[in-house]
Amino acid sequence: MKMPLSRLSGIVAIATLALTLPLTGTGLAQAAQTIPMACNAVQNSSDPAISTLLGLLGIVAPPNTPVGVQCRPMPNGDPSVNFCAQNNSFNGVVAFGQVPKSHTCP
Repeated sequence: MKMPLSRLSGIVAIATLALTLPLTGTGLAQAAQTIPMACNAVQNSSDPAISTLLGLLGIVAPPNTPVGVQCRPMPNGDPSVNFCAQNNSFNGVVAFGQVPKSHTCP
């Protein structure tokens, strides 16, 4: 799935904002749970726009890792849940995880 230039510029704007925010997380404790989220974009880490964003943030992700961008937690099963974060150490700016099944995270 190709990302239009307008979406790329939005992601770059998010990255710029993210660079001005402190990036703190709970590390391994947060990575141990799956968090249902609604994200503005869900792409593969190998997607050029996503890899650029991750590079701007100084994040190295394994190839072909699902990445949610600009995410917020939602109740499991909510129709807006489009991502299950296994690592939300970057406070929703980017999150790593998987696509849910029927808006429900394991």
